[in-house]
Amino acid sequence: MFISSAPDRGARQPTTAPAVSLAVARLRQARKRELEAQRAAETALAALYLDHPADRDAIVRELMPISDGIAHRYYRGGESLDDLQQVAALGLLKALARFDASRGSSFVAFAIPTIKGELRRHYRDHTWAVHVPRGQQELAQLVVNTARRLQSEGGHEPTADDVARELELEVEAVVEALGASQAMRTLSLDAPAASAESNEPGAAPEIVAGEHDPGYELAEDRVAVSQLTAGLPERDRLMLALRYGQGFSQSQIGARVGVSQMQVSRCLRRIMTDLSSAAAAE
Repeated sequence: MFISSAPDRGARQPTTAPAVSLAVARLRQARKRELEAQRAAETALAALYLDHPADRDAIVRELMPISDGIAHRYYRGGESLDDLQQVAALGLLKALARFDASRGSSFVAFAIPTIKGELRRHYRDHTWAVHVPRGQQELAQLVVNTARRLQSEGGHEPTADDVARELELEVEAVVEALGASQAMRTLSLDAPAASAESNEPGAAPEIVAGEHDPGYELAEDRVAVSQLTAGLPERDRLMLALRYGQGFSQSQIGARVGVSQMQVSRCLRRIMTDLSSAAAAE
């Protein structure tokens, strides 16, 4: 299904319902003001989607900067940006069909996980140059993410032995997973975004859906972290908050929760492994 962001100028356009026209006008004005006003206007427009079937195309077109912006963030070169925008637009449609404004959440916060999920599935299902079993794909993603984290924490590139110890795996399994990761024809989603004009990695597009909006990125990160940690036990969430939110050492965390430093280290390793696996499965 192709989703167009521009109307067919040769066709007669149906009359837009007054409520939709007003919501569209308010959103366009809100884009010139603070981010909070824009989020409220997007939510108000999205809330009209189910009740105004004749105006759904107009509503989708007005909200497509959300999906287009996320598609730009996921663009890595080597695949069609138009295809990514279509995948993201499909996620936008799914979010609109399920959105319930009465629950009190903003539409962007509700839509981002759905759009992001569609893009991740697209990469998972269509960006492997050779067939790799699903389990091996997930292990490869976990190994690569863990290696990056160790490099960030230690300041140097980790060895296969380092990664194996961290994940409590055999070295052979880590080496095999790293080899499988090379079957991907695109760069990791954690790598800097590519320029849509140059097709070269490392240069993020300066304009995202008309203008750069850091609010989308922050909202996406907050929602993703919140969803991934929602099912954790209270003590696990506390340990994560102390370690990565407040910068506590493992010894300080142990004193706070009443366990040894070694137990804290093992718990944090287990939590991060579980969260990495959950994120890869989305």
